[in-house]
Amino acid sequence: SQAGTDPAIPTSGYNTVVIILLYSVSPPGALYPDGTSDRLKQDDSVGPGASYTYRWEVRPEFSPTEGDAACLTWVYHSHVEAPRDITAGLIGALLTCKKGILTEEGRVDVDRDVVLMFNVVDESMSWYQEHNIQTFCSDPASVDPDDPDFQESNMMHAINGYMYGNLLDMKLCQGRPVAWHLFGMGNEVDIHSAYFQGNTLLDRGHRADTLSLFPATFVTAAMVPLATGKWLLSCQVNDHLQAQLVERGAYNTRVVGPVLRAEVGDILQVVFLNKADRSYSIQPHGLHFDKQYQGTSYQDGVEKPGSAVSPGSRFTYTWQVLDGPSLSDPPCLSYLYYSGSSPVEDTNAGLTGPLLVCRPGALGDHGKQTKVDRELFLLFSVMDENLSWYLQRNIETYGSEQSDPDNEDFQESNKMHAVNGFMYGNLPGLDMCSGDRVFWYTFGLGTEVDIHGVYWEGNTFQRHGTTRDTLSLFPHTTATVRMLPHTPVCDSFIHNVVCVCVCVCPSPGSIFVGRGENRIGPRYKKAVYRQYTDDTFRTQTELQPEQLHLGILGPIIRVEVGEEVLITFKNRASRPYSIHAHGVVTTDTHTPVQPEFRWEVPESSGPGVSDPNCISYAYYSTVDFVKDVFSGLLGPLVVCRQGVLQRGAEGGTRKRRDVEREFALLFMVFDENESWYLEDNIRTYLHTDPSNFTMDDNFIESNKMHGINGKLYGNLHGLTMSNGQTVDWYLLGMGNEVDIHTVHFHAETFTYKMDSAHRADVFDLFPGTFQTVEMTAGNPGTWLLHCHVADHIHAGMETTFTITGDHGDHLQHHRTQTQT
Repeated sequence: SQAGTDPAIPTSGYNTVVIILLYSVSPPGALYPDGTSDRLKQDDSVGPGASYTYRWEVRPEFSPTEGDAACLTWVYHSHVEAPRDITAGLIGALLTCKKGILTEEGRVDVDRDVVLMFNVVDESMSWYQEHNIQTFCSDPASVDPDDPDFQESNMMHAINGYMYGNLLDMKLCQGRPVAWHLFGMGNEVDIHSAYFQGNTLLDRGHRADTLSLFPATFVTAAMVPLATGKWLLSCQVNDHLQAQLVERGAYNTRVVGPVLRAEVGDILQVVFLNKADRSYSIQPHGLHFDKQYQGTSYQDGVEKPGSAVSPGSRFTYTWQVLDGPSLSDPPCLSYLYYSGSSPVEDTNAGLTGPLLVCRPGALGDHGKQTKVDRELFLLFSVMDENLSWYLQRNIETYGSEQSDPDNEDFQESNKMHAVNGFMYGNLPGLDMCSGDRVFWYTFGLGTEVDIHGVYWEGNTFQRHGTTRDTLSLFPHTTATVRMLPHTPVCDSFIHNVVCVCVCVCPSPGSIFVGRGENRIGPRYKKAVYRQYTDDTFRTQTELQPEQLHLGILGPIIRVEVGEEVLITFKNRASRPYSIHAHGVVTTDTHTPVQPEFRWEVPESSGPGVSDPNCISYAYYSTVDFVKDVFSGLLGPLVVCRQGVLQRGAEGGTRKRRDVEREFALLFMVFDENESWYLEDNIRTYLHTDPSNFTMDDNFIESNKMHGINGKLYGNLHGLTMSNGQTVDWYLLGMGNEVDIHTVHFHAETFTYKMDSAHRADVFDLFPGTFQTVEMTAGNPGTWLLHCHVADHIHAGMETTFTITGDHGDHLQHHRTQTQT
């Protein structure tokens, strides 16, 4: 594997960084068509033995915001062919700091910086694969690079390029502040839950002990170590745990254990009696404890009797609650406890439960929260019974002679997509009353497929000062949200006329869009939402220049809090469809062929106290949600504070008064195999009877279109703005497990808001999540905009945006006034 990341480069505001780069390799290929001349493209590729001096200016718009950490984490890497260059080793960390933080001796605010890259390094993608085969394989001639077992052996689950605890020990001093700079790179498998045992951190002002990382995700977290000793730092994704991405420092049974509750300053003693037939333990997130009470085992020279309690034995754990909710957190934080003797098998056998850590005084006499009417605990996990200790017993008890543990269909049947161990809506007890003060404590567990977009239909929740209706969960992460369910009353409405039309959408490209004997090619039949001038549906609303970028998306429907939306709906497609919206209160939008749909927009649907002026949701058809969406029926819904939208226009045409440009971008892998129109497309473009056509793996893969608004390989147009303009981007995520998208803007940064504004140039998107990010265009030119997941880059999930001319800075002041 790699030796590690390159050195970190620290900078502070208004500095100019000069990099003199010597390359020893020049892979072929250019970056992207940005319209620049040969002279200006000299920095795109530096040949072997050549040198080039890069100058990077650190302007204020790249420095930390007031709500950010003192230094932000970024990366630098080779971008000739980014996925292969990075796999070959060319990547490092870049830190940009607030003025006055850096001196010649180092930082003035922390004892040390620690930089960690979590990455499944795919050596099969490296430029040096053939060199490594010839150098290190005992019989190079016998190696088949296309052999699946050989390819799997080259997947190195590493931290800074090291595996199995071989990264040099990171020595910290008790009580001295540490800045952790973590980032992920790689592919769809690179979902990492970095778990710090024995200590907690502050991530953007919120207490945690596990940080979620994805390709090109950058996290800066602060820690003041309190517990001495050698502690495990590991990725808690099951597959990665088994691959040792670690470093020292009847399926209707309720599987979640009892709720454990404590306040800051408490000492918990848990008496554990193991009545099972094998050794188990209890390992808590978020608490402090001596090594003897640790529920996991690893090589650190210390005996841990609590890491494996044998059958019939009793052990008393003592845990201290030293760190609790921050000022920005809710009164109680949710964590997990689980058996860590063999964590993958133990948790799939069912041993996990919720733990609440609260501020002093938050819990009443009976251990329940005060000023809260309902507490609900939900574990979202694909419980893989193939990995349970009890697979063989379940086969003997419930299986048959046909139960073959090595059969792929049998293995798939044992993956239970469950909430608290229940499936298909069978979980009881999730009732509440209108006006109740409700806290939902949600937990994730499992492996790479455990990306869960938890959607509360008909209600919204508050988290980190923002309003949402969908929450993303990942393995060993938790989230606490507050909800006030109620029936809203609205006093005005916006009238939109929406029609479902059928179109043929072209898109040139490579393997995914090339025509062939068993390739449909660049054109697919789709169903789309389109807006009309009135309910006669004779005249389609003329597309304005600022709407060209929407591609397959329906019109942007803009509303303000307190309004009601009336959709007059006509279906011109060949099958039933509907229109349903996130975030607002809807009528029976799951029923097809209704002439009208009404959406109410109560205050709970609008921006939270920390949100920007407008927040984004999506609307789509839900007659058959999966097939309808993959057929093309999606669009953006924007909900604004009162007074933000222009008066006199209707929802699909009226604009905002506080920004000059708005762009809505859907990042999604359109799986045409799941579209209603697959057979039509086979019949039309392959000139074949679908009943006689064999859909092999290559055909299925070729129909997975990695698009931005349905367009691939830079073919989405209309993302044009002027220098100095304020721009809001509505980022939308939908789709499947592969739809982990890290949206990266070249040459520009943006801010996104939680409790306060945070600066970034990459934002993480997942199915069912929507985010408004704010940008002030400040770097004229044509720049790349893409998903940073390696496979998605190769599959064409990229386009360009253009900043032209000078515009002035008057609107920057206007944005500030509006939000004040």
